[in-house]
Amino acid sequence: MTFWKVKGRTVEGRRSAKGSALYFNVLWLMALFLLAGCKEEAVRQEFSEPVYSAQYRQASTTVIVSLSATNIASSGQIRMMIDVHAPEGSDVVVPELGGLVVPFSVGDGYSEPVQFLPNGKLLHRRVWILLPGLPGETVFQPVEIQVGSDAVKTKAVNVSVSSLLPAGIEKPEIKDIVAPVELLPEEKKRQQIKYILLAFSGSVAFLALVLHWMSRPKRRVVLAPDEAALQALGTLPEDALARIDETRRILIEYLERQFEIRTAGKTTGEIIRNIPKYPLLGRRIRLVNELTTNDLIRFSNRIPERYTEEFADYVRWFVEETTEALCE
Repeated sequence: MTFWKVKGRTVEGRRSAKGSALYFNVLWLMALFLLAGCKEEAVRQEFSEPVYSAQYRQASTTVIVSLSATNIASSGQIRMMIDVHAPEGSDVVVPELGGLVVPFSVGDGYSEPVQFLPNGKLLHRRVWILLPGLPGETVFQPVEIQVGSDAVKTKAVNVSVSSLLPAGIEKPEIKDIVAPVELLPEEKKRQQIKYILLAFSGSVAFLALVLHWMSRPKRRVVLAPDEAALQALGTLPEDALARIDETRRILIEYLERQFEIRTAGKTTGEIIRNIPKYPLLGRRIRLVNELTTNDLIRFSNRIPERYTEEFADYVRWFVEETTEALCE
């Protein structure tokens, strides 16, 4: 007995659960239909009251073509919409309007998500924003919509575009431009003075710039020690004693620059003590002898024959030899 009560309660509980599930399913379907109806109504309100609307039927397919206007100004636009009510599972192909609405151009175009209709069909919607070209009469060519194996062809639509310009004008002209005001004699004189002062100021500024550029210190080209020495040896004076003094100066200056020997205010003995052994290996002894002999000759006022040329040749040889040694 207890078993049947429990079993009866179990069967009754199952029936109650099935009834609740069916009740919620009915509520969910009603809400879905209400939402779909509201959504469709909201979308249709957005494009409500078109100026032009035409409906075409082919088998189980319905095509609705609507235009927001058929008579606009050249600064306006037309919203064109094609609705296709097609059976579920049908392939819907709506062509582009580019060449069908010339001289209009497509400013924007988009497809809305496919919607379910209460009659079980699907709503395919395409929308275009068309911009006019030149004023005049235009014919929108028929559009052929392919739905599965069927084709629905619409009719041509006449559209008029009016111009905002008055009639009888061949080309746009800019009018109502005030002529320039004629200056009084005093104003003309002041204007001329301004131009003269401006030209004078420009001339003064240009002259100052030129003088500044000309007075800039010229960059002195510093030659290398060997180049400076060899160039100076080519311009020795003619007098023998002056020639010897200049040759010695060239040699001392070369030693100072090439080997970084301080020679200013130094005697020949002090200069000799500062002469480095490297890279003058094999040349230092002769250099010391040449400097010592040069001092003796300069202070004795007796210049041997051909000593002037020989000393200059030695300095030239010394410069060339030490330069090559440093490069190696």
